Amino acid sequence: MEQVFLVKNGNLAEVNNWLQKGGRVKSIHPVSEIVSAYGYAGGRDEFTNGQGSYVGNIYAYVVIEFN
Repeated sequence: MEQVFLVKNGNLAEVNNWLQKGGRVKSIHPVSEIVSAYGYAGGRDEFTNGQGSYVGNIYAYVVIEFN
């Protein structure tokens, strides 16, 4: 059996709980984020370094398999 988890900004608490229960990581898939023409990513609009760069959220799918 497999279960897919969406991980946002490194929040692995739920994935770690399932790994402690005997699950194994089958695969990790990064998810690209769409950046608009204005440089906004993921709905956030904060400058990273004062040079007009914007940061967004980081997403990935983690597939956990169980015996």
